[in-house]
Amino acid sequence: MRYLLLLSFLFLGFVSCVDRDFDAPPLEDRVDPDIPADQIITIAELKALRDNNDFTPIQLDRFISAVIVADDESGNFFRSIVLQDETGGISILLDDVELWNRYFVGTRVFVNLERIWLGEFAGLPQIGFEPFLDDSNRLSMARIPAVEIPNVVTLGAFAGAPQGRVRTIAQLSENDLNTLVTIENAEFSTGSAGAPYADSAGSRAVNHTLSECNGGSIIVRSSGFANFADALTPTGGGSITAIYGVFNADKQLLIRDLDDVAMDNNRCDGSGGGGGSNVEIDPDKVVTISSILDQWVPGEETVIGTDEFIRGVVVSSDETGNIFKTLTIQDGETGIAILVDAFDIHINYTIGTEVFVHLQDLFIADFSGLPQLGYNPSADNVRRIPEGLVSSIILKSGESELVSPMSTTISELSDDQLNTLIQIDGLQFIDSDTGRTFADGANNSAYNATLEDCDGNQLTLRTSGFADYANDRIPSENGRIRGLLQVFDGTYQIALNFPENINFSSQRCDGTGGGGGNDDDVFQTNFEDQSDFDNLDLNGWTNIAARGDRVWIKRSFSGNGFAEVTAFQDPNPNTEAWLISPQIITAERSTLNFVSAKAFFRHDGLEVLYATDFDGSDASTATWNTVNVTLAESTDEDYDWVSSGSIDLTQYGSNIHIAFRYTGTSGGNTTTFRIDDLSIN
Repeated sequence: MRYLLLLSFLFLGFVSCVDRDFDAPPLEDRVDPDIPADQIITIAELKALRDNNDFTPIQLDRFISAVIVADDESGNFFRSIVLQDETGGISILLDDVELWNRYFVGTRVFVNLERIWLGEFAGLPQIGFEPFLDDSNRLSMARIPAVEIPNVVTLGAFAGAPQGRVRTIAQLSENDLNTLVTIENAEFSTGSAGAPYADSAGSRAVNHTLSECNGGSIIVRSSGFANFADALTPTGGGSITAIYGVFNADKQLLIRDLDDVAMDNNRCDGSGGGGGSNVEIDPDKVVTISSILDQWVPGEETVIGTDEFIRGVVVSSDETGNIFKTLTIQDGETGIAILVDAFDIHINYTIGTEVFVHLQDLFIADFSGLPQLGYNPSADNVRRIPEGLVSSIILKSGESELVSPMSTTISELSDDQLNTLIQIDGLQFIDSDTGRTFADGANNSAYNATLEDCDGNQLTLRTSGFADYANDRIPSENGRIRGLLQVFDGTYQIALNFPENINFSSQRCDGTGGGGGNDDDVFQTNFEDQSDFDNLDLNGWTNIAARGDRVWIKRSFSGNGFAEVTAFQDPNPNTEAWLISPQIITAERSTLNFVSAKAFFRHDGLEVLYATDFDGSDASTATWNTVNVTLAESTDEDYDWVSSGSIDLTQYGSNIHIAFRYTGTSGGNTTTFRIDDLSIN
């Protein structure tokens, strides 16, 4: 089971921030605001106001006075700060970035509770504004809008650097949540020591295990966006200071920066210290992956049985669910798959981790032609390394490096490249595969899709039905793919670590498609060339708000981009957003295709219209009529893509504009609509 986010403010997807250094007054000049003592309640008193519901409106003419004990400077906390007083701690959700420029650690703040709501995320208390239904149809706390933050959070005097309260892991309790604590006599466990804190390349958080010398253990979670993500966890022992939190039943720590970790002493067993490598391997015992592959007899199990090691760098990840109980490592231009009986291998063996694999109890065999190492003493059919032995057989060196994919072509593929990371440019999916899903996520069934180059050479992409992007749509453009080369009964296939390893935005081999940018491309878009949360800015298209100020924006989920619009939480009472095409000469382009999806259905707010007299700017002056298309309806599942069907545009005139018009009201007509894979051919 994958570990989810510790806090609701830790994103798997994190937008880039602009550098905004505010002119903060000198610390000694800051003073507390003149708020009467009887207007201030403690954090413990605030928490006691929570009723039995998940979210409670506080709405008191009162304040809490607290000191900031964690800010967002390192990137390990996102759009939030953590507050603590003498009675406890609370996290406050703020819809802004680089908060540390004003709201930094050690600053006393006073939070106005008039519009504040109290709730929790997976057991972790937090405050913010009135909750809303998010894209997963889950009630979530709203962040305080950036413009409102100064009205809610008032700066006070600098209180000094906060100190962590010393606790053992066993002593940590509900009263310690969202507070700064210090754990002494601790070390990162074998399998976590000497590994990157997080996965910066994949922008993914990682959990590591921290152990006390007395036997207690706890998770240390770090964001892939933290500025220390690529640093290695220490291999010595000592203390750690961090914010204590929970995710359901899991206790977790979140450090603020590397100054929170002081582990230069010996480990609990008296060894190590100083942050060296996890293991020391006699160089004379290290052999190459190639030398092991030389022992491989296809179709047979060949026991290796030597007290030797192979060295390699991890090039696979099971984080998205597409790779199952397998760790693939690469040494130079040679790779091998290792069968392990464990889930969530990416937590301890992130991509780029250098490992030494002890060969004493391993054999080499293959699965339908793909070489792999298995566990020799096992009597199981699959014969994977047992979970409890993985860390003692696959040893982390404490070093890290990223393997660059080998650029190749379909025609150049060979068995020498099996189990290695490759990159092929100029590929596209065959016509019959574009637009369908990568796999069947509902029934957990794997699918094969066919890639081709412009010379007609083909390669199989295989996707597991357990991949978290299984139900994403296959793109229709041409571009680059990066993944692990595998084989099945003589047919080469490629497996993805992440859906982002597909980067298709160029025209297909026949000159169609592409992400936009010239006159030939303006009628084909999958919105991938737009930036998340930005207003759509498509070449030749008009994106306007006729009522209110909402327009169509770019959103994405699991690596798939799309256009979205909604009236939900619109501060304006009425919403009317138009996305209007360039002029279409139907003698040249006669067929419209797209897919649509809805979420949180409240009303039929999306229409597809056409006009012959649109002037290019003012939609209200044109005469608009309905285009007969199939759209996502109330009976469709949320987020399921519905094909529009192929619409013959010649019936509407020789020179027309097509428009996607959304209308809604903040008072109740708030259905979210999405469109994707838009083409006019």
